[in-house]
Amino acid sequence: MKLAELKQKFQRSKPVGVNLFISEDLYLLKESEKAFSKAVESFYPEADVMVHYADQLDVEVFSDDLNTLSLFSDFKVIKLKNAEAMNDSSLETLVNSLKTDGLEQMCCALFFKKIDKRKKLFKELIKLSEVFELKAPFENQMSKWIMDMAKEKNLTLTSGASDTLHHLVGDSLTEISDSLERLKDLHGNIKITSELVNDSISLKRENNIFKICDYMGSCDFTAASLEIDLSLAAKTSSVGMVHLLLRHFNILIKIKTNTSKSVSELAKHVGVPQFFLKNYQSQSRFWSLDKLKKTWSILLETDESLKSANLKEETLLANMLIQITAVYSEVKP
Repeated sequence: MKLAELKQKFQRSKPVGVNLFISEDLYLLKESEKAFSKAVESFYPEADVMVHYADQLDVEVFSDDLNTLSLFSDFKVIKLKNAEAMNDSSLETLVNSLKTDGLEQMCCALFFKKIDKRKKLFKELIKLSEVFELKAPFENQMSKWIMDMAKEKNLTLTSGASDTLHHLVGDSLTEISDSLERLKDLHGNIKITSELVNDSISLKRENNIFKICDYMGSCDFTAASLEIDLSLAAKTSSVGMVHLLLRHFNILIKIKTNTSKSVSELAKHVGVPQFFLKNYQSQSRFWSLDKLKKTWSILLETDESLKSANLKEETLLANMLIQITAVYSEVKP
């Protein structure tokens, strides 16, 4: 489901029963909660609203809340945030509680980053719920998303400004939203151009990515690891970091395979503002296409592991760097 569709649904109809919200993107989860809460305020202004956090959950208290009438209102709303933190036992208790009768005078909202649809308990939960699964936009949809997010904040961006912001910040909708807020604070309601974005949004991350790639290419594991640690300390998530590296190497691969295009054609093809293209072209000359593709594959495997494996993120990132620096230590063809 698209975020706009979810918002429209809650504008015109009451939230009822069990509402299951799923998204790996924190921004989308927050926006879906805002839409749900706004609908609650509109349709049930006197409702008794209770909020639980799964990482601090007393599941028996939660079950009692589900199965007892409110003392303060005729209608009760219960939210469960960070729901993916529940263990199997708590999830089973939750599912069994939702199966009971007497839930007509309440609605429940469960917020999960992700669920395993293969598990019996999640299959049962899905049957009991209205499911809202929100996925982050694809790369070619980001420009429109940024423009729409800016519009919601009463900001007007040129198309070039949207592309520049995406390039500097990456795919994280949360960080894009934060950057738009910063632009609004700095410039008010004037039209935002590429130059204003470039001046207002720090280039530090852009420079860090180039540094990390340089260090990996020169087989300097320690320096690459230190740069990644600095980026993580600056509140870039591990998944976000790998996404930035994936995009970076995808750009290098496209440049390497499209040498006949003009500068303007190439910039448009790879999705990079023209004034950034020279840096990518320079870096792409140092490595063979084969090594760039091997690196991209390692990054993709790391991205999948970060989303599904039980290993610590630090272990997965270290293993990623070991594999990549091994690629560049190979004798050049």
